Amino acid sequence: MMMFKTYQQQQQCLLFLFLFCFLCFCSVSTRAASSSRFSIKHGDFIRDKEGEVLVSDGFNFVMGFFGFENSSSRYVGIWYYNIPDSQAIWVANRNKPINGKGGSFTISTNGNLVIIDGNKKQIWSTNVSVTQNNKNNSEAVLGDDGNLVLSNGNDVLWQSFENPTDTYVPGMKVPVNGKKKSFFFTSWKSSTDPSEGNHTMGVDPEGLPPQIVVWEGERRIWRSGYWDGRIFNGVDMTGSFLHGFVLNWDSNGRSFVYNDNEFKINGTSTVSL
Repeated sequence: MMMFKTYQQQQQCLLFLFLFCFLCFCSVSTRAASSSRFSIKHGDFIRDKEGEVLVSDGFNFVMGFFGFENSSSRYVGIWYYNIPDSQAIWVANRNKPINGKGGSFTISTNGNLVIIDGNKKQIWSTNVSVTQNNKNNSEAVLGDDGNLVLSNGNDVLWQSFENPTDTYVPGMKVPVNGKKKSFFFTSWKSSTDPSEGNHTMGVDPEGLPPQIVVWEGERRIWRSGYWDGRIFNGVDMTGSFLHGFVLNWDSNGRSFVYNDNEFKINGTSTVSL
């Protein structure tokens, strides 16, 4: 058990844990991979039964099927390539698992990335509009930053960084303006059930200046303190925490982002306490 020497150290670690491993009980026990791809196009399949996976170009991340011991439920997720049994940073069908290993994911005839079960029933979809003439040109690529991107030519149609589940990944933008459900992080229900739990995290939609808040249901249980232009004033932010957080402005508005290479160990962005 780790002991904190000071209250400030405890607060610092709490902030890091909330942002990088937010209530992520993702100890996956049944993964296997016999073949891999670097992209998926129309007509390509990643099959659970064959142990196939999608990997990023630099072998930082992998996307495939996983499950748990003593369970037939199967999920499609993304995790670090070089860390055995690492926690999943994103789960596609978290609320609708596939029963058994008959599932696969592919680019459908309408240009979307979809997950289908053994009976060819659609379980999950990116569900975006693709023009009729370009439906066969969609391609899904997993980036070395962990972002799954569905594109059509030069147009980005959908990306997992804009549809997070429970884990913040360095480089992910967290919008400040407005309460947009897709940009809230939601905990797992239990250590073996990735469906949506009762805890959420995001930027307080009612707070100006902005602050990061964790809710249990509708009740606020933790906050970072307000952003003063340099730090969150409710947490002792020093070292990498001080230099990693940035409030960015672009054509889409304001967003928090964390970029700090000091936390990249062996090509990953995880920290063990």
